[in-house]
Amino acid sequence: MGFGKTFILSLVTLVGLTFGGWVLYLALSGTIGQIGTALSSLSGIADAFFFPKILYPYPGGVFAGLVTVLFSGAITAEAITLFIFLIITPLLAAVVAGVVGESKVEVFGAWFLVIGVCMGTALTLILLGPGLTPEGIVNFILGAVVHGLVYGCVALLVAGSESF
Repeated sequence: MGFGKTFILSLVTLVGLTFGGWVLYLALSGTIGQIGTALSSLSGIADAFFFPKILYPYPGGVFAGLVTVLFSGAITAEAITLFIFLIITPLLAAVVAGVVGESKVEVFGAWFLVIGVCMGTALTLILLGPGLTPEGIVNFILGAVVHGLVYGCVALLVAGSESF
């Protein structure tokens, strides 16, 4: 497949899994009735479709939070669902990019663009809503780079054996 198809399939996978995981998290935490209220604001829409990227701009934050929850003794179904969802969602989307892409350069570029579009969209929605500090904007940009590199490497590992 071409670059465009790799990009679109990866983006749809990431956004779809993110929204599905968000709904599952709300259902397990008992707040599924608030889904209409949450989607009525720009920041709520950003949470629904780009939730993992907003709360944890660095992949290391996900694993650090998971270790904290596991060793604190306060393990709940919502907490485990949330952290598994934060790890599995971008991982599956990166695997989709790796599987459907034709070359490694195409796979890495499409995945990096997917993360850039997700971060840019979430950042725009939040800036149009309550706003962010300059430090928060820098965290979004750095988070996009880190997510692009970390999960881009996963996509490269799954991609075919063709060299650069």
